[in-house]
Amino acid sequence: MGELRIHHRVALKSSTGGEGTLLFNCWLPGPENPIAFELYPMRVAVTVDQSCVDAFEEVTDELISRWRNIRVRSVLIDVIVSDVDDDMCDFIVTHYEWPMTGRILESEDPEVRLRAEEYSELGQRVLAAVLRGVNRLSSWASAEHGQYWLAGRGGSTDSMMSNNNEFDAVVFVNGGAPVRWCPPNRDAPSTIYMHTGVELEPGDWGEAAAFVSSEKRSDATGEILANARTLIDAGYFRSAVIEAVAALELATNRFAQHPSTDMLRHDRYFTGDSFTAELKHLGFTATVRHLLPLVFKPEMLDGETLAKADSAIDCRHRIVHGAQRDVDEAVARRHVHAAGKVIEILQRATRRAF
Repeated sequence: MGELRIHHRVALKSSTGGEGTLLFNCWLPGPENPIAFELYPMRVAVTVDQSCVDAFEEVTDELISRWRNIRVRSVLIDVIVSDVDDDMCDFIVTHYEWPMTGRILESEDPEVRLRAEEYSELGQRVLAAVLRGVNRLSSWASAEHGQYWLAGRGGSTDSMMSNNNEFDAVVFVNGGAPVRWCPPNRDAPSTIYMHTGVELEPGDWGEAAAFVSSEKRSDATGEILANARTLIDAGYFRSAVIEAVAALELATNRFAQHPSTDMLRHDRYFTGDSFTAELKHLGFTATVRHLLPLVFKPEMLDGETLAKADSAIDCRHRIVHGAQRDVDEAVARRHVHAAGKVIEILQRATRRAF
């Protein structure tokens, strides 16, 4: 049985999507002070040394001792895996150049395919350990130590090879010379999010000209919803859901105060005052869930659309009140899209322009 030590240099990320910085004051922990934890059967060590520092001059002990805001741009993460089958150790060493010679997961040799699958599974566990180390350190520095600009890194099995390339990952097998760490992952279909319904048409240009030449502010609902979409692209899925539901709540309030009754069901009669009173009585969540289906014609606002918006509201409540920490990207995109669709309908059914 053998031992693997997989070494990574992981760049920190900022909350704005660029490079992040971990600040130290006149010292660095160095390799003698690692942050160590275990994810059985793996041992993980997170370290910071002088090579991690962003500086325009040579980094020395003397420079560190008098530098108050030492900017650390990356951390070093070693993952040690013990009791690795000898055949797997040999496979890793002999197949470190496989991306240039053909995909080993589709090899015609069944033994190679089997080893490649095992290598891939091991790589996934190692990547998860690396991301856990850097993200928990960033989370602690941000939430517990005031370095709010730091953010976690994303990563998945679909991007494992890209992550390992970015991290300059190498593996030391049984203490030998380093070779490239390149566990294979299967190609995953790329999801392309098409922006439909927002393209400028000829009639929109006049509205643009009127707005640009005026002193009018842009619509607050639209600004909040745009921010939700921006947050998704930046990887902040929890915040995106919160913002999207906030925009939906604002649009619902405005609609309740100034409904355009010709857009509503004609077998019922509602006034602006009654809408406002019902909204205050029911609250935002119950209004979307129970009141809107009563006042809108199904062909304008159907039950499926409202159910998706209701799901977004529930997700927002779990985040804000239930301390839900994680939201999947696909789920966040669905929620933001659902909120945006209902907002568009509510705005068409609102008399007053804001």
